Amino acid sequence: LGNVILYDSKVFYAPKGHTNEVLATKFWDWAKLARYTRGDAVLDSSGGSLDGAHEDMCNDKTLGWIEFGKKPCDLLSDLQSATSVLLKPKSGKWTEPATEALKEGILFVDIHLFSGKSSGLTQQQNGQRRAFQFRTHVWRTKYWQKQSGTTYPTIYAGDFNSGNAAELKKVIAEQSAAYDVDMSCLLEGAQCKDVEEKQMKPTLGKNYPLDHVILDKTGVPSTVTFSVASTKVYQIDRSIADHAPIAVKMTLEER
Repeated sequence: LGNVILYDSKVFYAPKGHTNEVLATKFWDWAKLARYTRGDAVLDSSGGSLDGAHEDMCNDKTLGWIEFGKKPCDLLSDLQSATSVLLKPKSGKWTEPATEALKEGILFVDIHLFSGKSSGLTQQQNGQRRAFQFRTHVWRTKYWQKQSGTTYPTIYAGDFNSGNAAELKKVIAEQSAAYDVDMSCLLEGAQCKDVEEKQMKPTLGKNYPLDHVILDKTGVPSTVTFSVASTKVYQIDRSIADHAPIAVKMTLEER
């Protein structure tokens, strides 16, 4: 999977079967689930399957996919895997309201979307491919929640390769809205659908805000609120790492 999620085992525990859960289902079976419209199917707000959304992208003549053809418009190429872990609060380590609020857990998903740097695709095609890939992550989270019969908040964090506010809205806000989810862009301090260019924070050099921390508050009870206490981008020598480390400190408070 290539990415690592670290957590403090003194205050959190990961229930059995909820670490890198994507690996519990074979890749070809994910492709089958993406085509389902009945039974275990997770459909978007218009009643469409994930595969149907991919076909809509591939058939969009304004993007030139048909003319380009072949591999770039292939469902299996865009069903991303991701490092993930569902964490639950350890007994006695949290306040009662916090323990109750997180009783079903909080899911962390490590994101790395398509860069397209040497793909031969147009900038618009690259952006559309990233948008669909993020859609697969939201869809998969909804599938896991449907299978468990529970809901819980989710944090998606990592390299989205989305370098401006307009694409951030298309990749995150539009794709999550398809599943009736309103995402919060924590580093930018706004709902993702409302992010403005001036709020974007560079994480690759001085000009490229590619990395983001996104919160889906699904399942958070109305008795508590998630708040961002602070954010920081650590600009470091590019010889050490090309992407700057970022930190988002959050609090969970009783209303």
